[in-house]
Amino acid sequence: MDWQTHLKALPQQSSLARLSVAVSRALYLDLQTRFPLDSDQRPFSGQLISAFGDLSYYAQLSGLHEPVLARNQPFVLGVAQAVFNEAGAVDPQRIKAVMHELKQHAFCLEPFSYYESQARQHVLAILERLSHADGSLSKAIMSFSPPSNHRLAEQRVRETLGLPPRAQITVRDARVAVLSMLLSYFRQNVGSCFATAPGIVLQRYSPELLVRDMQSLFDRGRLERYFAGEGMEVPFSQSVGVGDFKRVLSAPVKETQALLRRFAQSPALDAALLAAGILVDRSREQREQQVVFWLMTPVRDHLSKQGAQPLFTIEQLITWIAMQAHGVTQEALQRYKERPAPLVHNGMLVRTLNDDKGAACDDCLSAIDTMVSSFKRFGENPLLKAWEYTVASMTDHQSAFTNTNLYHSLGVDSKQPNGIGHILRLSIQTLLDRFNEEVKVGQRDYQHLGMQANSLRMRLNTVPSDSRFTMELEYNKLMSSMNELEYRVQMANRQAHYLSNLFSRLLECYFDWFADYFQEIYDPDLHSQKVGQYDDAPAGFRLYFKHGRSDSSQWQAIHNEKEFLDVLREFFRSTESLLLAQEPDEARDIIHPLVTEILQHLQKPDFIHSAKERLKRSRFVDEGAEDVRTPWAYVSGGYVDKLLGAYLKLDGLPQTKRMAVANPVKLFSALVEVVRALPSAEGRIEHPGFSMERVICSPTHAFILQPHREPFRACWADGVDPSAWLDQHLLTPSHRFFNSLKLNKAMQHYLVEQMVQQGAPAELLSLTTKASLAPQHFGQRVLQPFAKPARASLSHLLASVCYQQLPLFRWSDVPEAAERIAHHLDVRHTDWRSIIRALLERLPEQRYIGSEMLQALVLLGMMLVEGKLFSERDWQTDVAEAARELDYAPPSPLLFADSNWFNYEFGLALNPVTGQLDLWQCNGLGHIARPWSIAWGKPWLFFVG
Repeated sequence: MDWQTHLKALPQQSSLARLSVAVSRALYLDLQTRFPLDSDQRPFSGQLISAFGDLSYYAQLSGLHEPVLARNQPFVLGVAQAVFNEAGAVDPQRIKAVMHELKQHAFCLEPFSYYESQARQHVLAILERLSHADGSLSKAIMSFSPPSNHRLAEQRVRETLGLPPRAQITVRDARVAVLSMLLSYFRQNVGSCFATAPGIVLQRYSPELLVRDMQSLFDRGRLERYFAGEGMEVPFSQSVGVGDFKRVLSAPVKETQALLRRFAQSPALDAALLAAGILVDRSREQREQQVVFWLMTPVRDHLSKQGAQPLFTIEQLITWIAMQAHGVTQEALQRYKERPAPLVHNGMLVRTLNDDKGAACDDCLSAIDTMVSSFKRFGENPLLKAWEYTVASMTDHQSAFTNTNLYHSLGVDSKQPNGIGHILRLSIQTLLDRFNEEVKVGQRDYQHLGMQANSLRMRLNTVPSDSRFTMELEYNKLMSSMNELEYRVQMANRQAHYLSNLFSRLLECYFDWFADYFQEIYDPDLHSQKVGQYDDAPAGFRLYFKHGRSDSSQWQAIHNEKEFLDVLREFFRSTESLLLAQEPDEARDIIHPLVTEILQHLQKPDFIHSAKERLKRSRFVDEGAEDVRTPWAYVSGGYVDKLLGAYLKLDGLPQTKRMAVANPVKLFSALVEVVRALPSAEGRIEHPGFSMERVICSPTHAFILQPHREPFRACWADGVDPSAWLDQHLLTPSHRFFNSLKLNKAMQHYLVEQMVQQGAPAELLSLTTKASLAPQHFGQRVLQPFAKPARASLSHLLASVCYQQLPLFRWSDVPEAAERIAHHLDVRHTDWRSIIRALLERLPEQRYIGSEMLQALVLLGMMLVEGKLFSERDWQTDVAEAARELDYAPPSPLLFADSNWFNYEFGLALNPVTGQLDLWQCNGLGHIARPWSIAWGKPWLFFVG
């Protein structure tokens, strides 16, 4: 099929992103028609491009997914399935065939799918390792076996493979699942950077470790590390994270219906409906129509109650759909959640009123769980995320109990009012005062009785014999009272002596038992609301109560105040018997009242109130995370050095170097210094294995250093001065490029429109000028009227728009500019300008287009000319470099690190608005970029061994 035929099927007046995905879908359908993709000669070709059919198309249209990530899971699952034979053995010939075809489809031409190519390079690297002569990875996978009586692990395997809820897990299933975990494109989506960064390095360079970890989790439900005389166990994470289902969406009330039509086209939402058994007898189009009908009322009601920027989440969409499908109201669902536990009499469940409504609520909640689980699978590998969050819990292995959230909440320090320690000391002091008083009174009474006894003894020598018997009885009675009193005084004295050391002994015992009964575990489902568009979504740690059990699947996650108080009471009741067993018999009358006093104190409102106040005053929880801070959960990141020390079983923390970094130039110098100081740096980069030196920590984020990236490598390998190198290779060319540009009024208006479309205030449109200005002077003109806080945010947005758009091209000049890029790459076609003009006709006409859009049009033209989606050549990178060589794009940022976030890497680039060097978040091609806000002057952490 020629390019004219393809173009006829494309939508009119659409966005470039929608046009791009439509071209991809048209090419896919054409390839399906022209020859069978899954023929005997090419058994894997269909898997290589099949996700570019409806899945990719509807993922893009819905706006609920990142298409690259949505495609990745079915793709890697297909790869994993292809390399195993029916018996579940790795087949070298199959691996060879898959790699051959994958290399022919290694690089994606679709303009907005650069990271599709990155994901495929990762798959090729793992397959290369799987086929390696030493066979270490192959042996690890071939020894892998299914979960052993572990329901959570079985559930994760089924979710990963898309199996029915009760499907039996075979050996082949388990191996396919764990290989798909190794092949998946690993990205961060919550504040787990301290685990994600080393996790990505481990997955890429030491996948055998991940396989061993998963076998341990499948067999025992936990990861274990024993080192330096200490042991640590962390349970298999019960969460696989949030995926996209907590993504925040916004829309004006007037556009609700059009927005919901888009949402209803989501492939993940449709799969979630089918997984929950909702609308299974309808066609896809009918399901979309019903979903829109169901959502209209609840979404409009919700949005009408919001302010100027109405927001809702995908989680709410799923909940509203399930409620409508089961005829349940929000109020009924809330009452059902808060209902008391059902009554059971003689082993039989007692029926209650409104059981029909209760059944509907129960079905609704079950459907929500199923839909959420299904939705998350689009874009994430459940096994991989569960492993990531399990490893994240290892960050606290060196935390003493006095540094834990629980310690501060309980108030173990006796100086903290209303805390456990304070109450315990007061109770002990009260008992001690009582026994001391008993000793004092007993000693006084003993002396008094002694005087009476001495007087009677003297009188016995003088009294007549007929009165002696009565006096002897009285004397013996006095002596008996004295002996009894002496015993009571001795006992009271012993009790007082016992109490004098009891507080410290009890704390020592409780500290040990707290570690045995409680554990803080990483919980990716915890979220702070104070998150910017380009920030981490912070997650944190949740307190678990172990009930004295070693099986982590029976541990209890604590979610609220009631559960927290309940487990505390259970803890003190359970440990009372342990105390009595190890203390002397006479301590029973002391221990029991103390434990009773603690239990009574836990019932008082003052305790939980003071617990929250103590936690607020503590410095334990990260600043800025106060919106999720409770005695049983807190938002916080972890520590990479502690996690790696535990995971790698080091005797101490890894060797690190802390350096305060004052500005981007100093950062670059520090990076060069660190890489150059590594032993055999060149060899370690040429032949990489897992290396902690690949992990680097800014004051707020852990990420992955990439010293092999050019031109960063050229600087540290050549031994030149970093500052001079920066000036020559980055700053001078960038200044020359941006200073050569002059922005007329129409160009200024275009750039400001781009800012307004991304949330900037509309008043910017009135700040353009007739004078032609360089980008830096234009930035000063636009930003000057705004106050300092708003100016900083707008400055970053304007810098991003300028870097992405400049230089601008007149609409009529675009075909010629696109042809020049193509010719620069030796791509010749007689109809090249006609193809670009035909593509432009499908877009809303505007006076100018930007550099990124020009490059995207070139790639779309190449897709139509070549009639294919993939190539052995990295055309996306080649087009970007050609555009720079022709001065059709700014000089490339100096990329040096993988940020862990999807679509972003870290690099240094000149800010066209300020004229200064900045640290930027960029895509791998360097033409989507934004300055990264960071507080300079704080220490960065570098791993050096």
